[in-house]
Amino acid sequence: MKQIAAKAASGPSGILMYHPTRAFTFGKWMGIEFGTELLEAILVVFLLAQTHIASFAGRVGFVFVAGILAAMATNVSLWNWYGFPSVYIGSYMLIQIVGFLCVGIVAALVLRRASLSLFFRRALRGSHAVLLPTVNKRGRFRQAGANFPQIKSKMIAPMIDRINPAG
Repeated sequence: MKQIAAKAASGPSGILMYHPTRAFTFGKWMGIEFGTELLEAILVVFLLAQTHIASFAGRVGFVFVAGILAAMATNVSLWNWYGFPSVYIGSYMLIQIVGFLCVGIVAALVLRRASLSLFFRRALRGSHAVLLPTVNKRGRFRQAGANFPQIKSKMIAPMIDRINPAG
């Protein structure tokens, strides 16, 4: 192992991708890149939708941290093992992180509206009662069950129509 380390330290190193011929298909490459980025965005928004994060900043932060993890997982190894330049790795990681930040902002805005409308659609389905939590004297929510006031969906339907007349 010491011989391999000494040989690597004393001589040139790098990685070379060689293609004797390669068709220039810019449209195809852009389509693959777009599809990859879109799939990443869909997956991180799916993960976000599985959480119970209520605040805007929390949702954006969740996607932002996922972007940092994705950038680290794909780029730090290239810098460490193959000697990619630090400026390249830092720039590429920044692009990925900013992309995830943008996805997080859009997802937080969209999911905030969607989660409320989903709650109300479920509440109005059939004649199911909606369970609303109550807060005790200490400011904590009571346990689920008989302590929750039940409000029939017919009672909240007029409130929904005032909030969202079109839908």
